[in-house]
Amino acid sequence: MLAIAGGTIYTISDSIKEQHTLLIRQGRIEALLPPGESALGEDYQVLDAKGKIILPGLIDARTSVGLFGDGSGFQNADHEELTDPDTAWVRAIDALNPADSSFADAREAGVTVLLSGPGTTNVAGGLSAIVRTAGDTVSAMLIREPAGLQIGLGRPATIAYREKQKLRTRMGVVALLRERLTAARATLTKAKDLATGDQQEDESEQNFRLEPYAGLLRHDYPARVRVATAEDAWTALRLADEFGFDLVLEQLTEGHLAGLPEELARRKVPCVVGPMMKAAKSPETQALTFRTAAALAQAGVRLALCTGHPSRPVRYLTLEAGLAVRAGLDEATALRAITLNAAAVLGLESRMGSIEPGKEANLAIFDGDPLLPSTKTTHTLIDGRIVYAAP
Repeated sequence: MLAIAGGTIYTISDSIKEQHTLLIRQGRIEALLPPGESALGEDYQVLDAKGKIILPGLIDARTSVGLFGDGSGFQNADHEELTDPDTAWVRAIDALNPADSSFADAREAGVTVLLSGPGTTNVAGGLSAIVRTAGDTVSAMLIREPAGLQIGLGRPATIAYREKQKLRTRMGVVALLRERLTAARATLTKAKDLATGDQQEDESEQNFRLEPYAGLLRHDYPARVRVATAEDAWTALRLADEFGFDLVLEQLTEGHLAGLPEELARRKVPCVVGPMMKAAKSPETQALTFRTAAALAQAGVRLALCTGHPSRPVRYLTLEAGLAVRAGLDEATALRAITLNAAAVLGLESRMGSIEPGKEANLAIFDGDPLLPSTKTTHTLIDGRIVYAAP
């Protein structure tokens, strides 16, 4: 049992608690005790957090951490299977490396949970996973798998497969997705008919490569769709309408353009914005601005922020949030975008993302304002266990 005493607690879901004591028992938050009610039994180990700020453990809602090994080049570039534009059937857990140094970077930055998924060069990159940032094995780290089918709309697939004569246009990208989804819908209809006796067949063989799309149509997990331009975002919405799958939009370089924030809010489509900390080097990034996050949040969109590691190192999650604040995002919303909203986008808001009794004791303790670049993480806890302590 652990007591974290004397700190300023940003609960995220409620008010800021000054000089409270946070009690942890069996990996979960037990209670928040106000000043004067902090008498502890001798069974509690006490961590002095006087002068510190305590947040829920940070959550990066879109990365390829553990799939793209930092500093190891192509030998550990396992985040994209670039043999075909449709590799929906690959799974992140089959390449996830718990020893990847990026997990240590994440813990040092206060990031306790992240989504790790295939890249978005392919039209369908594969199935992602949600993991803790500490653990010796994939099984020990794993929270949910599959956590979504990673889909990439726009130019990356056409650039990668143009010379191979497989794709050349956005029309081709969407047509490939529509063909796969249509085929998957047919397999589900056939399976239903077999189950009800409307068709007679000795055995129905599952199509391995269509099964990830069938999972979308069964609502087993959402499509996590990379969209840069506004036209890609509108296309993703049309596909979701046509086939009825759940949708999370990622990146959203042009997510601030007129009409789109309001439509996303109306449809209650969650969005993961980022990474924004990069140069505008292509037609898809010409409208890149940190103001996108503020525009979406002000319209009422459920917003999470991400680093997109390895696009930007996972350790810079708070810096992405801080720069969004400088561009107009409310500070409380920015903190929520890397805690409770990020948990909600991953379907985990009942378990983590805020400091409340009963939730998992994933915590990040800072020596100052967490959104300032000068601030350092002093401690990171996962399931009530200290996994990082500043030297």
